[in-house]
Formats: sequence, C-alpha cells, structure tokens
Amino acid sequence: MEKNSEDIENLLPKYLRGETSPEENALIDRCRESDPDMRERWDEASGIWESLNGDKVADRPGNRKQELLRDTLKSISAKENSKPKKRFPLAIAASLALLLAAGVSVWLTSDSGNDLATAEPNDVVFSFPETSPISLNEIRNGDRSVYDDSDSLVRLDALKKIKTSEAVTIRVPYGKRIRVRLEDGTTVWINSGTTLTVPEQAETGPRRVKVRGEAFFSVAHAGRPFVVDAGLALIKVYGTEFNVNNYPESEASSVTLVEGSVALFSESIADSVLLAPEQRAVLTSRNGYKVDNVKTEAFTSWKDNILFFENQSFKQLTPILERWYGVSISDPDNRMEGARFTGIFDETDSLEIVMTAFCRREDFGFEINDGFVRITAKPAK
Repeated sequence: MEKNSEDIENLLPKYLRGETSPEENALIDRCRESDPDMRERWDEASGIWESLNGDKVADRPGNRKQELLRDTLKSISAKENSKPKKRFPLAIAASLALLLAAGVSVWLTSDSGNDLATAEPNDVVFSFPETSPISLNEIRNGDRSVYDDSDSLVRLDALKKIKTSEAVTIRVPYGKRIRVRLEDGTTVWINSGTTLTVPEQAETGPRRVKVRGEAFFSVAHAGRPFVVDAGLALIKVYGTEFNVNNYPESEASSVTLVEGSVALFSESIADSVLLAPEQRAVLTSRNGYKVDNVKTEAFTSWKDNILFFENQSFKQLTPILERWYGVSISDPDNRMEGARFTGIFDETDSLEIVMTAFCRREDFGFEINDGFVRITAKPAK
C-alpha cells in the first residue's frame, strides 16, 4: 500500500543516514518528482545535514557543533514563518534536531583539538584541557582502578592520573546517567543532558565545580568549603547532600537540600539564603529566591533510577521524559494540554509503558517512531 505524505516525511531520518531500502528510495523519488515543495524541503534538509557532517566539520570543537545545530533550527523556524505556503514541516526540523544532537558527542574535542574518534554516539564523554577525551565505554573496558563495576562509579582521581590532567569536564547525553567520585571523596550523580566541570583544585581554599543541567551531591567533609557554580547561584557547603537543577528550559536554578545545610549566593541579589533539610530554593533573575518545604524524593529519586512526579503537567514532564529516554516528544494538537499526572516508574519501565499509562488515563493515543513520540487521537477499536 502506498504511503501517505506524513509517512514519507517520517522516512527523512533514515534517508539522511543512508538507511532507506531500494523500495523506499524509489517511493521517495516518485514523491519528489510529483511534489516540487517536498523536493525543495528535502534538498534543503539534505544540504544542512551534509554541511554539518562533511569533512570540514570534523575538526570543529563540540561547542561549535552545538551552535551550528541551534542556528540551523532557528533558520528552519524563520523559514516556516516567512513561507506560509511552503512550510518546512516540524517533523523535518525535529529529525535534524534529534539526528544532530544524538551525534554531538562524536565530535566533542578537547581544547587541544584532539578528536574523540572511538566514542560511541550517545556515550558519556570525559574531556581534558591538554589531552584527548575518553568515553565511558573506554573507561569500563580499561584500567580497573578507574571504574568500579560493583558501584557503577568512575573514580576521577585515578582517571586524572592516567590522563595526566588536573581538570575534567563530563558531558552526559540524553538517555544516560552516571556516578563519579571526586578526589576529596565527594560523590556526584550526574543526570541526562548535563555537563559537570571539575577545574584544577587549589591546595587551600574552596573546592569548586560547575553544573549545567542536574546533579546530586553527597559532599565529603574535608575541612574547607565546597562551592558549586549553578548558573544563577553559587552554592556553598561543607558536608551535606543536595540536588542542583538548572536546565536551560527552566530559566532558573534550584537547590533541594536532603541533609546538612547550604548557603546560596547570587551576583544579582544582595541577600543570601540558608536552607534547612527538606527545603527547596528556586532562583530566577526576575523574581529572586523562592523557598518551599518539599518532599525531597520528588526531586532526587532520579539518582536511584526512579521517575517520580506529583501533580505535574504534561508540558512539565515532556523535557524530563525526553532526557530520561533520549527521545523527542510532540503534542501537535495540544491533546495533553491541561492534563496533570502523578506517578512513579523505574528504569525497567519502557517508554511505551509510561506513555501507555499517560494516554490511557487521558484517553489519547501515541506513536513511537525512530526516537520520536507523537501524541495522537485514540485509535479506533
């Protein structure tokens, strides 16, 4: 049976990767011949894909790769607004976004320009200022002093000795989580879509790290403060357990304290905030600090590979699910608008199980195709 136009557009990810079958290629060729708009869109998508994956891109730093991705999607969005009669479908934009984002770790380089040639797509990457990066897969298969199989933990002190570097940046892609132990004994759980930077540490003064994304810290007592750069806020502690969240889409920095005490400072706000256990502070540039008493497990269960949420909208849950499962989720007809959910899932629960639970309650359907999830009308029985 001949595929419809939406089915054809969904072949784009396979087409760009060169994975379409001869039959699918023949079908695509026929559609391109009969639909000039489709031909123009696909040629443009192919050109973008080739320009970002050609030989000239191989030696670009990873952050430049990400900038190109952002610029590309902005360009696509601008074209949609300026060409109402020749709409660049969101499916194509999403295809490029997921394909490129999934491959970003392959091009990550250290500041010295050394390529990470052996990293697998979507692998955790450890980068160093003056030596070649290394993937988590390489670490697991390498020196046993670095990776503890029993605790699924990377020891940064041993890794730094092997790489002869005092600084490291850890990038965790969507769909992955990792636990590391710093040289002072502090343990850090790093969530999906997060970058943790551990600079060279001075022998005296504060211990320092930087987080962009989400991480849980169990800070070792070491006689000197531990300072976390969390974007809008600096967090100062001595020995305590807390969660930091500052994903870009939230436009805020939040800290949830499990035990001990933490002090929050901000360049934009004169006053500091001292948190007690089971309190959460949210800092925005517009509204300053907001402190609430909370159930800490709602904000920390991810480190135990548990998804826990309470009375959250589907819009709030979408980025969480995208990071957890490494997918892209769309609700083009806003079928989930206004729906709120409470639930708990663990790492053994597949995306299909989670989406089935959501859609059964709201009486909607969903489709999962090549890493894309689309909310649909409930299928007819």
